[in-house]
Amino acid sequence: PDRPEIRLRYALWLKDSDVRIAREGDPNRGLQDSAWTYDMIRFHIEKAIDLVPEGSETMLQARMLLARILLDSGEYETALGTFESLLPAFEERGANPGAVWNWVGHCLYRLGRYKRAAAAFIKAHDLEPGPRHLWDIKMAYDRLGGFPDDLPGKYRYPLREENYDRASPPDLKFTDVAPELHINRYAGAGPVAWSDYDGDGDQDRSEEHTSELQ
Repeated sequence: PDRPEIRLRYALWLKDSDVRIAREGDPNRGLQDSAWTYDMIRFHIEKAIDLVPEGSETMLQARMLLARILLDSGEYETALGTFESLLPAFEERGANPGAVWNWVGHCLYRLGRYKRAAAAFIKAHDLEPGPRHLWDIKMAYDRLGGFPDDLPGKYRYPLREENYDRASPPDLKFTDVAPELHINRYAGAGPVAWSDYDGDGDQDRSEEHTSELQ
């Protein structure tokens, strides 16, 4: 109980291992709702924060993990404030804050603040260049009607040209089958989607950008 690093390791294991804690008594949650697990994760993170010195490396790790849990739980405003409060600590240590700016962008995106989200994703890309941030930039600008004319090419995701008849585009429609499968309920830990993304015949799971996939 008095070892914060053990609490943090346990909390991270709960998060990354897809553990489901069984608990009864809440009509709004299932027996093995992922929200129960997230409650346990937050408990151990907050206990660790109480035990470690302010400004320590362990405190930084604990607050970063807490912010990610808040984001996954849909508490976007609180998560945003927590991530933004971490930026000075990264700068003081001379550490690369690219990951923090990425999470800031996702909080802003979920809050519908797409222009600020795009700016945060651009900062993340400047610090850690890569296609993931380019896709995030594209998502944010898609919500704003497309890339601005003055956006440099290095921030534009390299989409390939799709070969189809522009005069008669394919009539692609999706049907919401969640109610029929009895899975249209609050799950506690953010959205999830399944699709055969890599074409190998198996259903693959994605917990990020679900609104775009649907």
